[in-house]
Amino acid sequence: MNDDNAFSRQWQITQLLACGQETTCQELADEFEVSARTIQRDLKFLVSVGVPLREMSVSPQGKKAWMMEDTGKIDFSYDEVSALYLLKPHLKPLGGTSIGKAAARALKKIEKRLGPGWIPHLESLLEIFNVKKGESQKQESTGKVSVLETLINGCQDRCEVRITYRSNISKTQETYSIQPYQLACSGGTFYVRGYSCKRQADCEWKLDRMIAAELTRKKFERRENFEFEPFADGHTKTKIVVRFAPSVARYVHERHWHESEQLTENADGSLLVKYVLPETVRIKSYILSFGPFAEIIEPALLRQELKEEIESMRKLYQ
Repeated sequence: MNDDNAFSRQWQITQLLACGQETTCQELADEFEVSARTIQRDLKFLVSVGVPLREMSVSPQGKKAWMMEDTGKIDFSYDEVSALYLLKPHLKPLGGTSIGKAAARALKKIEKRLGPGWIPHLESLLEIFNVKKGESQKQESTGKVSVLETLINGCQDRCEVRITYRSNISKTQETYSIQPYQLACSGGTFYVRGYSCKRQADCEWKLDRMIAAELTRKKFERRENFEFEPFADGHTKTKIVVRFAPSVARYVHERHWHESEQLTENADGSLLVKYVLPETVRIKSYILSFGPFAEIIEPALLRQELKEEIESMRKLYQ
């Protein structure tokens, strides 16, 4: 394991010691292919954040090993365990990562505790909540586990990550460094939010479009005033203004299509909505779904693009 992957290594050390196994620093160093000094730093950090680890003598010769103290079991009521089970679909995108594997083990224990008769009822509740299993399981099958692990390490350790990426509007891939601040999951897909060293701007990247990711040793300071606004594909955001006719204004007002939207009600009953979006593909489809009851006011370029698409559709149906 790479010496820089501190977060993943510390997580796995915790997992190993949680099994009740006594382990020396050297044994851990051999297991993770790092130096004993690196393991000592890891253990010191874990103790400092409250993980109940302690070092003890395990032989008359003074050989020392680390173990996890028994802090007792955490008791959950039946309804609390049931509620935790309902979070199952939201954990699936973590796939084969260290966190995902731990979550999978926990869910198996929860299923055993609940019993086979109660599980189908909970699954029916998931249908009521409209949790789409296909979307929630999507990330696990994309083969991006190592990339995701690297990004988690970058966020946790605040180290720049060098990515190879192909945006939705580019025909070629690019390699450059980013400062990952946060991972966001939407529709079963992860997005990385942070700072692009290449464009010197806040951006958002889709994990599915990342071809490779390599953790660097270059540290960065995360800005405290950073706002997680929607950026994407390493490109800066686009401000869009749309006017919705009075007949659909109430529907638009109730739906809340995007987190960035700002609504202004006009005197004639129409609705003026401002968006800040990372790309324009989805909003064009959204606007077209309203037919003649939605109009792009700005930017002019997007308005022209939609006009040309509508013209192409008109010719198609002649």
